Amino acid sequence: MKTVVLCLRFAVYALVTGIVLCGCGSKKAGISLVSWNVQNFFDAETAGTEYHEFRGSASRWNRERYETRLDRLAESIDLLDGDIIVLQEIENRAVMQDIYNRLSRRLYGQRRYRYASFGKEADAVIGIGIFSRIPLTAMRLHTAVNYTGAMRPPLRPLMEIEISADSGVFTLFACHWKSLSGGTAVSEFWQREQEAVLARRLSCSSAAVVCGDFNRDASLFLVPENLREGRGNSVFKANSYSVQVYNPWCDGICTVPGSYWFQNEWKRFDSVFSAGDIIPIEFTPCVQGPWIRMTENGVVPFCYSVYSGSGYSDHLPVRCRLILN
Repeated sequence: MKTVVLCLRFAVYALVTGIVLCGCGSKKAGISLVSWNVQNFFDAETAGTEYHEFRGSASRWNRERYETRLDRLAESIDLLDGDIIVLQEIENRAVMQDIYNRLSRRLYGQRRYRYASFGKEADAVIGIGIFSRIPLTAMRLHTAVNYTGAMRPPLRPLMEIEISADSGVFTLFACHWKSLSGGTAVSEFWQREQEAVLARRLSCSSAAVVCGDFNRDASLFLVPENLREGRGNSVFKANSYSVQVYNPWCDGICTVPGSYWFQNEWKRFDSVFSAGDIIPIEFTPCVQGPWIRMTENGVVPFCYSVYSGSGYSDHLPVRCRLILN
């Protein structure tokens, strides 16, 4: 399976983040990580692979709306102020470059993002992009392969990035698992395959962070208390073994009920997990900022609408602060 990869070091211009809302802007020690599914972030060119609402004569998607979305995303990244920004549902390298160009016009100095990486399977519509102030020193892409003969849908790869922070080296795994489209049985089958790939790679890391949109509620990873080891409260499983990890969603440090609002119910699909010598000391979905709207149900994500051109994403960004032991 071919993949398309962008791994750049931006040496002159920089993507930078700024003042943070949602209590996310404190300058405490540690590394701040933001993960956000930005909801079908397509460019203004028609490749024919876009989702139907973004192409065709009836679509309202155009260059002007794309430019507006870029401005909104750059503003949001500025506000979220993460040392590392992981974005799901980016169409291609051109979108990554356009986001970088927008950010380079607003942000300077030490707040620059000098490093970036993008991964996408050749037959996939969307991929995963990463911007970082901290050096990205190596990247690998992994994909789920099944040998039972089951028809394989387009999937997003597992991105494995080595990050060299001042406090030490750790591995970041960025995920976007199979969506719930196509039926529960199909989704669960391929999610298990993606989980197995992740579990095998995690077993090779002494300090690792896993983040992304798992399309599976955080509670479904929980380990019974009598089977927990160390700080582990959750598990990723492969066929023959499992790896225990820590998920702050399930440890009472987060008071926000979810990150994805679907059918009038919160889902905890957007997660951050840690394993080994790295510890999350803060975790929260960001519930203050232009990406939210107030409803009779309280704060919910301000979904993007191609029809009206309004909104940001159907997911909230989630933010975590990490300490290396």
